Amino acid sequence: MKKILLLVIIYSQYSFADVMNLNEFMPTRLEDASPMKEKTTSFQYSSFFEEHGPEDRHVHRPNLRYGVTEQLQLDAMATLFSGVDEEQSGEIDIGGLYQISRSNNWVPIFAINPLFTFPTGKGSKGEDFQYKIIMSSTIKGTPDAPVTQVHLNVNHSYNDERKFQERLHQLAYAIGFAHRLSPNTALIADIIREEETTKNETTDVLEIGIHQSLGGGFQTGIGIGAGLSKESPSWTGVLGLEKQF
Repeated sequence: MKKILLLVIIYSQYSFADVMNLNEFMPTRLEDASPMKEKTTSFQYSSFFEEHGPEDRHVHRPNLRYGVTEQLQLDAMATLFSGVDEEQSGEIDIGGLYQISRSNNWVPIFAINPLFTFPTGKGSKGEDFQYKIIMSSTIKGTPDAPVTQVHLNVNHSYNDERKFQERLHQLAYAIGFAHRLSPNTALIADIIREEETTKNETTDVLEIGIHQSLGGGFQTGIGIGAGLSKESPSWTGVLGLEKQF
């Protein structure tokens, strides 16, 4: 009986650790500073929608990740756009996540997430570069078995071949939290402020979502968002599915 109880406890810890491992569009754009488990591969497919009047946008993102070491994760993803002005447009991103500081009960965890972007499809030009600084702090639980965490993401993008009235540099900020509701369920909420490609345009969006483990290595993320400023989309929605191997 004791052995069975121990196995249940161990399984529960790994389950909720998975749903507390946040990836962009799974189910919000908030990410945490911990790479995925070493020697583990995952494939994620997310569908993201922005309601923005005549400029509605639909984004499809397949994402392949691999945990190289305890501190390093490699990423290969494609971003496919559809909408009035972005039909058949997209890009491919190659990069990774490196955890700069290790788990500590008193000090936040820091990671850097560099990505190189290669254009594909109609209207895409230039090889762009971006990097994200991620900070995660455990409020309840431990860094290895978190119950409540606060996350801060700061993203800087460089636009290699900008057009007239486009920014050369773009910044985006996201702050939010993740809370484990059960061993297999996490609630995520965040606020994102993002400089758009066009100069003098900035959006602010409040997001909330559920990250759910389905068993068998499958997870799903369902999220919604609401615009908080004039230039923001009216609402956003995301549905993601992930399989870990």
